[in-house]
Amino acid sequence: MRRDHGPRHQSLPIWRDANRLLLEIERSVCKFPRYHKYTLGSDLRRLVMEVCRCVVRAAHFVAGSEAQHADHERALERLVLLVEDLKITIQLAKERMEKISRKLFRVLPVIGDDKNHEFGQRT
Repeated sequence: MRRDHGPRHQSLPIWRDANRLLLEIERSVCKFPRYHKYTLGSDLRRLVMEVCRCVVRAAHFVAGSEAQHADHERALERLVLLVEDLKITIQLAKERMEKISRKLFRVLPVIGDDKNHEFGQRT
């Protein structure tokens, strides 16, 4: 006899991985510069939450009628597309943050020099 330990999707490795990714994105986004936190960060959060919702939908339609099988296939197709979108967005975010970091570290000494000159101090 099978015991039901909650919704089926919670026992799936993809659910565990999607939740782990959601946590990592939350941790990373809080370190983004303010502008990117509310633009790129929002996109990342939205996509990973949609992946989680799609996992739930796909798990819901696993067994049943022909119509449920078709719904399951559509949910899986949507999940694959969302994961691809998420991969692309993560790659773009990574490249963007690296460029911001490199540029910031090049600009900071210049800003420091300008500030010292502005107040008549020697560098």
